[in-house]
Amino acid sequence: MDANTVSLQVQGQYSDVSKEWDPQLSGLYSWKNDDENFGLLVSLTQQERSLARKGKEVLGFGRQQVAGEEYWAPRIIGDAYFQQERKRTTALITAQWQPSDKTDIVLNVLDTKLDANNINHNLYTFFNNGFVESSAVIAGSGIVAGQANNTASEFAIIDRISYSDASSYDLEINHTLESGVTVTGKLGTTEAEGGTSRDRYHQFNGGLC
Repeated sequence: MDANTVSLQVQGQYSDVSKEWDPQLSGLYSWKNDDENFGLLVSLTQQERSLARKGKEVLGFGRQQVAGEEYWAPRIIGDAYFQQERKRTTALITAQWQPSDKTDIVLNVLDTKLDANNINHNLYTFFNNGFVESSAVIAGSGIVAGQANNTASEFAIIDRISYSDASSYDLEINHTLESGVTVTGKLGTTEAEGGTSRDRYHQFNGGLC
């Protein structure tokens, strides 16, 4: 690659679920000396993503009799909606030095950070006494629809601050002997941490109906 080569990219992604446009920016720069035995390659990427997921969840089953026979029936159904805002920044630096025609040294340094804050909403419905027997719709060994009395509801919100940080260092040395045999040595280390630095739970309960 020629010295002082620069590459810039701008991209966008649209999600039908979150209804958001999200950008991704990346850049690359290369340099080498006049002797062409030492060079650097630097790249930087920043990406944002708006994620959303929604669906129904069955969180428990129980046995219920219908016409003298037992069937599996849902006891808790959740109406879930998950949202997450991701922001990732990644930097990569590669340095290459060739002190002689027979020796080549390459160092790679990678650092990446991710913020992944998210909120999870879930509306739970509890079927405390199962379904009204005369209204139960049977499919196979389970009740898939019907009227239920004595139900309760709960609206839960989980608000999380989440992150991950990782870095990697990799050194490779190649040396060709007089016999033509190439000897390679590698040394590297990786560090990473992450998790949820804050996790808040909000709960709102509804009465029986």
